[in-house]
Amino acid sequence: IGNVDWIFVLAGGGGGTGSACAALHKPITRYLDSIEATGRVVYVVTKPTGQELLNPTIATNYKSLLKDVTKYPHMKNSYTYSVARLVC
Repeated sequence: IGNVDWIFVLAGGGGGTGSACAALHKPITRYLDSIEATGRVVYVVTKPTGQELLNPTIATNYKSLLKDVTKYPHMKNSYTYSVARLVC
């Protein structure tokens, strides 16, 4: 397969365990450093639908997740527009 250079973390922004994925950043980064990888950790976050965002818990979890991953390379994907953009 080859060497690991980048790790992509896929997270559902609607709540549950995906909302806490940024807590993994330090150990994942440490792993990349230990294997002398040249890439970084990139987060891919899905945005809940408009109807799901009417639920205050889901809306809060999504906002919290975005706040946590904004300082790292990340991608936000909106189901509504099916658009993704990478921010490094």
